[in-house]
Amino acid sequence: MSNGLETLMSARSIAIIGASDDPQRIGGKPLAYLLRAGFNRPVYPVNPHRATVQGVPAFPSVAAIPHPVDLAVLAIPAAAAVGAVRECAEKGVRVVVALTGGFAELGEAGRQAQDEMVAIARAHDMRILGPNVIGAFNLADGTLATFIGTFPERHGDRSIALVSQSGGYASHVLWMARQRGLSVDQLVSTGNECDIDAGEVIEWMATAPGVGPIIAYVEGVRDPVRFRRALAAAKATRKPVIILKVGATEAGARAAASHTAALAGADGAYQAVFDAYGVYRARTTEEAIDIALAVSIAPLPRGPRVAAISMSGGVAVQFADAITEAGLIIATLTDETRATLSRLIPACSPDNPIDTTAQILNEPAKFQAFVRAILADPGVDALVGYVGVAVDMENSRALLRDSLRLLRTEFPDTPIALSMAARDEIVSPYIDMGVIAVGDPAHAVRAIAGLAALRTGFDAPAAVETDPDFAVALPAQAALNEHAAKALVAQAGIRSPREEIVATAQAAGEAADRMGCPLAIKVVSADIAHKSDVGGVVLDIRGRAAAAEAVTAIAASVAAHAPNARIEGYLLSEMVRGGTEFLLGVTRGLFGPMVMVGAGGVTTELVKDVAFALAPVDVEGARDLIARLKTAPLLDGYRGRPRGDAAALARAIAGLSQLAAANPAIDTIEVNPVLVMPDGEGIVALDAVVTMTP
Repeated sequence: MSNGLETLMSARSIAIIGASDDPQRIGGKPLAYLLRAGFNRPVYPVNPHRATVQGVPAFPSVAAIPHPVDLAVLAIPAAAAVGAVRECAEKGVRVVVALTGGFAELGEAGRQAQDEMVAIARAHDMRILGPNVIGAFNLADGTLATFIGTFPERHGDRSIALVSQSGGYASHVLWMARQRGLSVDQLVSTGNECDIDAGEVIEWMATAPGVGPIIAYVEGVRDPVRFRRALAAAKATRKPVIILKVGATEAGARAAASHTAALAGADGAYQAVFDAYGVYRARTTEEAIDIALAVSIAPLPRGPRVAAISMSGGVAVQFADAITEAGLIIATLTDETRATLSRLIPACSPDNPIDTTAQILNEPAKFQAFVRAILADPGVDALVGYVGVAVDMENSRALLRDSLRLLRTEFPDTPIALSMAARDEIVSPYIDMGVIAVGDPAHAVRAIAGLAALRTGFDAPAAVETDPDFAVALPAQAALNEHAAKALVAQAGIRSPREEIVATAQAAGEAADRMGCPLAIKVVSADIAHKSDVGGVVLDIRGRAAAAEAVTAIAASVAAHAPNARIEGYLLSEMVRGGTEFLLGVTRGLFGPMVMVGAGGVTTELVKDVAFALAPVDVEGARDLIARLKTAPLLDGYRGRPRGDAAALARAIAGLSQLAAANPAIDTIEVNPVLVMPDGEGIVALDAVVTMTP
């Protein structure tokens, strides 16, 4: 099928099926908007009951239009939509924008009608946006195919693009963007996505010239390959993508599915793909708008080192907390810079975050030199500041504004974000000069964090290639027992303790004599994922008699708790002492295989301290993954503990990711716990589970 996005965003002619003479109705707004905007290409209202609609000659059907039709807007009841789509296809229409609701989002009957429309479109190389959308517009071209509540028009010189799976929410973002001085020049609501989806729209926006930063509201992804391709295109063109992804919780995922019949997917998979392509994930609409504004007016910082300046000691403390929580670094100022600051304002605290005290309000003329010294420091990548109401005080208003304008010119590559409390007419000049002006101090830090994250994403190396040497012959069964699973992960460089499988209690006693003590004994069964839950594990076994008794007890407990489980024997394993428990895993999600590292042991699901990445990753990528964990300090000698062998853990993560990428039949791998031994002693897998796709 042809792409059709160029037609959607730049139509040569538009037919409006169900056109209304009332410009407030769904069928009336698209025509009214086109007329108001002065659309200079043919527009054909279709209404069998009127000779004219809003003063424009009307036609009884699409077939009756004597000229080619590029794009058709459907504003008719769902019952008539399939017939209208068929008529458009026979006419040679290239794209249909189906505003009409009442399809897959309402149940099986609606889905069948929606599928019929798709079949018609595909047979005629025609594209469909929707159904259940508010439409699309491109102000740069003048194409308006929407009934959005507010007339689409430019608002200022800072433009962004918006794609949303929810039409109502798109209207909300449009309003908020305008409030912040941003113009939404391109908007596409994708609704049920029976054909054109959000990924395809993002790809067009990422590669189209003149299109600004992209905000996307995403509930689910229907074509993960295309979605990844779109984000890769944005990364390649360094086009910022800010995504509001909802459905992160189980309840949220159910709500998303019922709202637009979208597939919410697993949140970990989405986060992994966002991380891989440098997407900024906003948690709120306000945050998305703040980051979009920031990237529209300010440069991306060279690095994560932030200096903070405040006229209030309390806000200076807030800055310290916010910078750390955002994953940024509190910049260390040089002795020369600190001396300069102290000379200019002797009462200030020159340690970053810098408390100027209110003294600077008595000597506002020193403000420019004070901030210049900070921006000139080689260890500062960005500046956040709190100026509060000073921006609107009579003795400092003009000086602060003019000083910042000059400093932005002197330091064009260093972003500045200021927290201020003032009227819009006072704040606007700061935004116009490229200063990120926000209300709350934490929002100033968040804006810088967003810019830094985008810079890191753009500069991140290309995806790691799959190593074919990790392709292995896999057994045919759907799940491997622990012994076989450990043998498989050993090919990723993950060693296990000395082990032996036995079939009887007597054999266990004999093996205990050979192996020495202490030992752990576990049931071997591919049907039992969590052996401790069924009494399938006994630890610290010492001697022949204890080993035999343990096997007898395990057999009885498993028979009582998992009577249908197939027992393949009993695994005797040397007890390994010391180390820190981590979890390594692989899961094949929406976007392909992902590798995971997290806090391990029996509390894994309780703590939920995990990090995901698309597989494969290299050792450097594995180190970054470990660093995301709250429990990562346990490897750095936390509170007197010996330093863990983080290098061995990183190598294991990279190897496991390659194993998953090179063997598509592997569905999941869980190695839990992995004991990370003291530095230089490697890691040891104490348990492993592997499942395969049939």
